[in-house]
Amino acid sequence: MKNIDQLRHEYLEEVKDFSYCFAETMWCKVKRMQKLKSEGKESSNVYKKVREALSDDLKKFTDQSYTPYASVNAYSMFKELEMGHIFEHTWHSMGSGKILKALGQKGRDVFHFEHLQPHSEYIDKFLINCTDSHDVYRSLQDYPGVCWITKEEDRLISSLGHRSNRLEEGGWREVYKKANIQTVSILDSNCSFK
Repeated sequence: MKNIDQLRHEYLEEVKDFSYCFAETMWCKVKRMQKLKSEGKESSNVYKKVREALSDDLKKFTDQSYTPYASVNAYSMFKELEMGHIFEHTWHSMGSGKILKALGQKGRDVFHFEHLQPHSEYIDKFLINCTDSHDVYRSLQDYPGVCWITKEEDRLISSLGHRSNRLEEGGWREVYKKANIQTVSILDSNCSFK
């Protein structure tokens, strides 16, 4: 099993690569959305489809080898399975037969792959204001990514009215605080996750 320093290093390197690969194509979509918006065509089918494609890009952008965050509850539940760190699992691998066998039920029925910043909010508040592909690159590097939480925690966030709005409440950390969800992260250099 990899130690947390290895996971952190590999994650940060991959984020750079993903940001570089996605920035240019996302910039093309952002530019087109800006043009359509300036022409008053935000309700056009083209605008909607370009925005949808941008949201799909964000989904693929977060589909990296490691998941940077986990709730303490999800982390602890997964640790009991003795299958490595939860951070080493993606949405796809959480659906594997190995996890089904270890858990006794589908992994995605227990754990939720939570986007810390809802795509629609991120597009409307950050990406739409980018001025070039490098600006998109920087914005992607600032994107908080995803977090493994339990399905119960996901239902709690939704019941508090924060399925798609996080910025008004001070960001995802404030929403999680309000829901009493504590997180651990491979990005926290002072944590060892024993």
